Amino acid sequence: MDLRKVALLAAVAVVLSGSAALRAQDNRDVQIGVQQTVTINVGGKPISGQVDLARNVVYIKSEGLPLAGSKGAQARWTAKESAVLYAARNLLLMTVGMWMEGRMSAAEGRLIESKVAAAFKGAVKTGKIYDDPKKNHGPLPDDLASSLGWQADEFDPNDGIFTVVMEAPFAGAGSVSAAMCTPSVSQQVHQALGNMAEAHPEAKVELQDVPMDTRALAPSAGATTGVIVDCRGLGLRVALNPKVFKGDAPIYGSQVNTNAAVERGIAGYISAGDYEKYTKGDAAVARIVKERVGASPMTVKAAEAKGTKSVALSAEDADKMVAANEKGHFFERLAVMFVINE
Repeated sequence: MDLRKVALLAAVAVVLSGSAALRAQDNRDVQIGVQQTVTINVGGKPISGQVDLARNVVYIKSEGLPLAGSKGAQARWTAKESAVLYAARNLLLMTVGMWMEGRMSAAEGRLIESKVAAAFKGAVKTGKIYDDPKKNHGPLPDDLASSLGWQADEFDPNDGIFTVVMEAPFAGAGSVSAAMCTPSVSQQVHQALGNMAEAHPEAKVELQDVPMDTRALAPSAGATTGVIVDCRGLGLRVALNPKVFKGDAPIYGSQVNTNAAVERGIAGYISAGDYEKYTKGDAAVARIVKERVGASPMTVKAAEAKGTKSVALSAEDADKMVAANEKGHFFERLAVMFVINE
């Protein structure tokens, strides 16, 4: 398989369309999307982060210890440096771990860290580093500290542990998504993972240089413009590589244009609460939903979950969606949105 044409599965950022995300940032009271805490177990040790899709940001918590023998200001400084370094490492492991649905052995984690961390860190433009949960950080989600178990002050003199939270963009320039699609990162990850992908067949996504179908930019008159998949009650989590199945056969998400996937994500997400507002005619939410699935989307109910990130439809609904796409070409635009419980 040509690695130049098959990007890393984890590169698929799960966000609203770029314009919708930016609009949400500019208008805080009009936010759709999902905030979910993500815990990835690497060899039984948890790595905690949070995905905020409305703001197109991922947060990662990390702790660091001071240099042995250091005291006072030096101990504090070296502990913070250690925490920041571990935050970059944890961001990488969380990204790959989300693709693997939270399962990663200690050995796999070490391979990823040793082979990929440097290239990943160089490609990701991390944002602010927060070092005190008691400060008013403005754009941070109100419950971020509690959801991450971020209770202590920045530096605990009793045990020397310094705790930080780092933010990074989830899509766009300098994002986790863009970084994972760079050859220097994706090829290293493929080499590190070896045959691990075969253990997770539902994770496979070919992000090929598939040209965008120009018909997708202008659907036929009266055509369906997108699809909303109602996944409420199935325990679905925010994912890097979600798919829609008919039985065991993927009908959406297994082969997409790389650039489109990086910019928009294979699927958008909307919380159950915001979806209720949408169905009741909330104009503000409707405008943002339209950015993803257009003005005339169809809605289908997921029949069952496939793991924690993908769903299967009934044969009838799957056939309806495929038939609608033949005229509307919304698969090419990645005009798909999942409704999930937070």
